[in-house]
Amino acid sequence: MTGFSLASPLLILRFKFLALIRLLFIFVEMHRTQTEFENSYTVKVFVFQFVNYFSSIFYVGFFKGKFVGVPGNYYRVMGLRNEEVILPY
Repeated sequence: MTGFSLASPLLILRFKFLALIRLLFIFVEMHRTQTEFENSYTVKVFVFQFVNYFSSIFYVGFFKGKFVGVPGNYYRVMGLRNEEVILPY
């Protein structure tokens, strides 16, 4: 299974989840005018889309290498090195 086939459904699920949270935040705020509502909505859309699209890049860039281990002392999951673990379909 390729990384893209795993990342695509997760990206879609994160988008749906963050859209729900975004709407919840907006309606809890109770804006006085339509302009305040639209400004708040625009900022939240930008921030949540940024988090959604770039979270996988931050994971690969800053965290993925930390969970592998060092030569001679690799972290293992079910007897396999962490890099070799593939989720079954």
